[in-house]
Amino acid sequence: MSQTHAPAPSWQEDVFSALKRRGVQQIAYVPDSGHSHTIREARRDPDIHDVVLTTEEEGVAVVSGAWLGGQRAVLLTQSSDLVAVARGLSIHDPLRISGLAQADDLAGRVKARAATTYAQVLITTDEPPRALPPRDGVANKNALPAALGLSTF
Repeated sequence: MSQTHAPAPSWQEDVFSALKRRGVQQIAYVPDSGHSHTIREARRDPDIHDVVLTTEEEGVAVVSGAWLGGQRAVLLTQSSDLVAVARGLSIHDPLRISGLAQADDLAGRVKARAATTYAQVLITTDEPPRALPPRDGVANKNALPAALGLSTF
């Protein structure tokens, strides 16, 4: 029995096309509906080796090994577990911030500059949707340091 899929949104098609144009040869992923189009296309494409993972940490090793072997690879991650990727990179004590009180902890770590700091900031579903305006890279790049009381670029 053949499965039929609804047409993918254009952004999903754009993601896979961009990966192909840039010569990606391996795509590692934990199965996820948000990446379903890219995963399906990768599995169909004879030039791409798709690697199914059980955790995102495994993906760090897969894409690192691909790079060491001279291949381009990407790790598709679900935004829910980016801290797992940080752990896979041996970043000590990554933060998952879900409230304003934890932002003070992040600010203290960044200001101390004692080690690499990684933080995933969670946005709840009841917050209004956000879209970044095009060509506003400098403002976006400066927003986090400014919020932490650091100098901006």
